[in-house]
Amino acid sequence: MLICNVRGNAHDSANGIPRTLNKRDCAAMIVERILLLAPAPGAGGHSFLLCFAAMSTPSPSDAKIGVTHAGLLIDGQAVPLLAGALHYFRIPKAHWRDALLGMRDLGLRFVDIYTPWAVHETEPGQYDFGQQDERKDLAALLSLADSLEMRVILRPGPHINAELTRFGIPQWIVDDEACIALGPGGEPVPLLAPPRGFAVPSYASHKFRDHVQHWFSTLADVVRPYMYPAGPIALVQVDNEAAFYFRDSVYDQDYRQEALVAYEDFLKARYRTPQHYAEVHGTPIARWSDIEPPRHFEAQTRRQLVRHLDWVESQEHLLAKTLGEMATDLTAQGLAGPALTTHNIPMGDAGQPLGPGAFSRIVDLPGADFYERRSRLASVKRRTLRLTGSVALPFAAEAGVGGPPWLPARTEEDSLQVLLCGLAYGLRGFNLYMAVDRDRWYGAALDRRGERTSMGKRVGQLLSACRELSFFELRRRAPVGLIIPRTYQRLARATHTLGAISPALLDVSGIEAVAACRQDRFGFNYTIQQHFAAWLDAAAALLTQAQIPYVYVDSDAHPDRIAHLKTLLIPTYALGDAGACHLAQACVARGGTFICGPETPEFDARMQPLTWPTATCTVDLTQSHTHDQALAALTSISELDPGFRVTGADIERSVHEDQNGPKVLFLTNFHSHDGDARLRLPHPMRLLDVLSGVTYKGNTHVTITVPGYTCMMLRIRPARSERSTQERQGMHHAE
Repeated sequence: MLICNVRGNAHDSANGIPRTLNKRDCAAMIVERILLLAPAPGAGGHSFLLCFAAMSTPSPSDAKIGVTHAGLLIDGQAVPLLAGALHYFRIPKAHWRDALLGMRDLGLRFVDIYTPWAVHETEPGQYDFGQQDERKDLAALLSLADSLEMRVILRPGPHINAELTRFGIPQWIVDDEACIALGPGGEPVPLLAPPRGFAVPSYASHKFRDHVQHWFSTLADVVRPYMYPAGPIALVQVDNEAAFYFRDSVYDQDYRQEALVAYEDFLKARYRTPQHYAEVHGTPIARWSDIEPPRHFEAQTRRQLVRHLDWVESQEHLLAKTLGEMATDLTAQGLAGPALTTHNIPMGDAGQPLGPGAFSRIVDLPGADFYERRSRLASVKRRTLRLTGSVALPFAAEAGVGGPPWLPARTEEDSLQVLLCGLAYGLRGFNLYMAVDRDRWYGAALDRRGERTSMGKRVGQLLSACRELSFFELRRRAPVGLIIPRTYQRLARATHTLGAISPALLDVSGIEAVAACRQDRFGFNYTIQQHFAAWLDAAAALLTQAQIPYVYVDSDAHPDRIAHLKTLLIPTYALGDAGACHLAQACVARGGTFICGPETPEFDARMQPLTWPTATCTVDLTQSHTHDQALAALTSISELDPGFRVTGADIERSVHEDQNGPKVLFLTNFHSHDGDARLRLPHPMRLLDVLSGVTYKGNTHVTITVPGYTCMMLRIRPARSERSTQERQGMHHAE
């Protein structure tokens, strides 16, 4: 007996071996199933027609994948983006089916698959896709996922990390000087990463790009039959954690000839003529080739800053351009479109070259990696709010479950609390990394046979509650946006003083990414490269104290991202940010308001005049005496207060609702000590902790103890007269 799934693959039910069907096989099987499902003579209805429609694969012209706030929209059906990582090349083929079934049973309908270049191209031009090592039989895995009705996130690299030597890039690539990045002195740029360091490839190298194109072409021959709509691959990642292989300090790289040509092309596009460049920079040049890139920071005046800001932005442009070209290559090979493209932003994004706003203009669905420990829940909140404000679908491309043995140890509680905190502040999809256990990792949700570990049982409980609540369809309303001006982040990166130690590493370590910046003012009234971060921190603290929900928005994000916001808060100085100016103008044009300060901008990043719209008020929020003025300007959004105000302990609440009102309440304790949160209730209700099962009940108020470094997810239920045994046993106080 043959069993056919909706996308035209089949397996023999006797031995479970997947095989590909030709069109005649599929047609015969569909006819057979129609006959089996057809009603008996005299019976009413047309159920066989409905079954046929359900099994039909959309034609390529009708096939479509979109992005909504709740997940992916596939052929008109909303699908929560819940995934788990499976490293097939590290797991015996005999365990693949059990592992996928375990993931599906957990509630994950997407499997995240890295396809490591070096694993498959064993020697230059020699490939193994299961011919020698059955663990590399990628086609068999894709067919199996298809037969189990699981969608696939394909991650072809070239960089995949995955705790592989050289991040999965073949050795002969990084041994070829024509492929690697060069430092300011012309030296190779090494990355000292476990288990063995290597020279990082150059995003500007033509030879490296040629090798990548050939890898994509070879991989496409294997996976193209499994692309959506005919197959399960719905998302394709473009590269991985693109931050110049973590050697992203401004004067660290790339100074190879192709990169310098790209820098010159960037300047030509920006200034058009050498004369205009000379006018802006105050440096006479006769031709473009006279321009040398800065190899260390040397600016002393505001005009001298322009050269360095140009260099920083040209690096971002090189990175974005290369990723865009990779996406084009994947599309040309049939590996993207209609399948969507995605990318994962590494941790330390406050100091990274590109943020979620920029990535949203390169790929369809940017996401971020979350590997913090529970003591860093405040960082999880901040990074999630930046995703929520800057992209259409906030997605944890890697929600860390466990970790590699060479990083600080993460416990099960770390993994769970980070995931809960991300959900509290807006995550609407995640990929468990790792879902299935493998080498160079610990703490996965499933073992290699698909059996749940203790962590898997807790994740399963959480996902079961999310399904019951239709959680990913709920919204966390946030009326205020804090704008992150990219010009100030560029200035902070340019003035970073720790050389090859990236500002992103400071951010990961719990130190402000701007902490190591130079203290120079360059003729301005403020140390802008540090003060802007302090202003944003003060604004966030003010909103938190007033219990007004907010998000962060990159100034280079699409203007649509502020369409629902009532008010913007923007740090501004005499040196302004053109992107922030554009967002402020868009906000005012649709009737919104914005608060900025401490100064009104006068110049853009080229020190050219900048016309800035009139703000509701201009204040320096780093000064406490200005807070009342800012709060008064925020009173117009008080009607959007979601309720459940907290008094007493320093516990934060986050409310998620649908059109019928609040459904889920999160309480988060960002401190090491326990705290009692006294909640004011909008009406009598019960609050059920979805993980512990404890119910808290109150009429007007309820007090809930939140342990240190913990996020509680509470289901909101109507009140009832009787008190259950569980309620009597729960630790709670009611009024």
